[in-house]
Amino acid sequence: MQSFVFGHLLLSLAEAALISWALLLWKISRSLAMIVLLILLISLGYDNFILAIGNRLGEGSLLLFLSKIRFLAHILVIPFFFVIGIELANRAGAGWVIPLTRGLAWGVAFGLGILEYFNEFLNLSLVPIEFAGLLRYTADSSSVPIVTIVSNLFLLGISIGFWIRLEGKWPWLFFGTLVALIVNTIPIDKIGTLPGSSSEFILVLSLLLTERYLQYEAPDLGLDEGEKFRFRPLQFNWVAIHPRPKGVIYFIGGAGFGSFPTLFYRYILRRLFQEGYTIVALPFRFTFNHWSVAVQMVQDQEQFLAAIHQEATSLNYSENLDIYISTEPDQLRSGNYFWLGHSLGCKYIALLEILSDSEKTRIDRAISACIKDKRQVEKLGRDLEKVDLEKLSLCNQPSILMAPIITGVEGAIPIRALAHLVKKFVDVNPNETDTKCMIRSSKLFHYTGMVGFREDKEQAKAETINFLLEALPKEPFPPIYEQLNGGHLAPLNLLERNNELAEQLIQLLFQLHRRVGAK
Repeated sequence: MQSFVFGHLLLSLAEAALISWALLLWKISRSLAMIVLLILLISLGYDNFILAIGNRLGEGSLLLFLSKIRFLAHILVIPFFFVIGIELANRAGAGWVIPLTRGLAWGVAFGLGILEYFNEFLNLSLVPIEFAGLLRYTADSSSVPIVTIVSNLFLLGISIGFWIRLEGKWPWLFFGTLVALIVNTIPIDKIGTLPGSSSEFILVLSLLLTERYLQYEAPDLGLDEGEKFRFRPLQFNWVAIHPRPKGVIYFIGGAGFGSFPTLFYRYILRRLFQEGYTIVALPFRFTFNHWSVAVQMVQDQEQFLAAIHQEATSLNYSENLDIYISTEPDQLRSGNYFWLGHSLGCKYIALLEILSDSEKTRIDRAISACIKDKRQVEKLGRDLEKVDLEKLSLCNQPSILMAPIITGVEGAIPIRALAHLVKKFVDVNPNETDTKCMIRSSKLFHYTGMVGFREDKEQAKAETINFLLEALPKEPFPPIYEQLNGGHLAPLNLLERNNELAEQLIQLLFQLHRRVGAK
């Protein structure tokens, strides 16, 4: 019964060989996942080597000491599967992987490792046991490997995301993780150590193959027609920098989904990137004070564009970088800057349009005429004192509103009964009546496109599009309105891609750009 001994020895040699491959992949990608995988491979290789030579060493203090190191390495390293999963998702350009998410993964890994050290390792009592010709020291009381199973479940979720986004082209991470998960749920005293060690090897191999796939063979997640489409965190926003930008599109999503725009709106943003636009996805926090969100989105625009220019330069991009350098009003109003919103995000764009009059006195008069809550007016006045209104202006910056919704608190809370209950005590600022009053009073909104959806029940109740078509100015240009198939969430790409919408947005961008040029 030397098969287990030979099996563990073979696994240790294979894992030693994989270390050099992981090192090569790290040199190419500089991914933190590869650093963690290197440490994991060293730990697994050591684990299998000690199991393989247990009989040679025999019972005694040496094998006991080496076995304690084996258990300690397992306790400290296994939680870092959380880090590996997050980092691979980041390598794939997953929009939900933000600096906070990555930091939390490291915190969870260290936290679980420390917890396991104090709860398990310090109280560890090892006894010798022989199984299938293999001598090893093991814990005298068996327990379910909770951390291992939970980390495998987390990786399984990551792998399902890969499989869906790649339309079934890369199932191997899923199968590798599934094998490890199934085997780890079987008590080790029933099947011995070799099946578990083999499943860990399969899992690590699938992780390495996934990293290689991301580097060389995943055009949908990495390279797009020769151009790198990847969102980078810049000043709390997400930016996909085009190597040869012909314009900049600022995107604001709907309630909830707008907090993770690069995840839920990835397809249409990717299509617009392919058309030559740098994409700025503006996530926003949940709040009833919509004024504060709108102002915050643009108050640091000058520094933000400078940061994009610096990042583009570091990527060795050199064409048309002037689009990021100059923030003079004429530059910002040249028709190369666009705003794209969905649902609640359209209200934020409308508020910015209202604030686009560069003279504060006229803004104050218009707002005071519509908003009766003087405290709200005074607070907005204080916020605007910190902002250069000339550079905040959306004047001559075209906007496209997808399924726009201008409502009260009910538009921010999806559960109707809860929304009505909350509205009895508090409403959004500005509320629906105030917002519509200010839109009617505005002399701007000259370069506006709208996209509605035939099965949009939310829009049918709010009637925002009908209001905008009636209230927006008709000179020098009336708003452009297009209606497509789909419901209120049609811009999201959760289950299917919306090619018709993407093509319509591209046409609207072209039409609005021409209107600015003809002013």
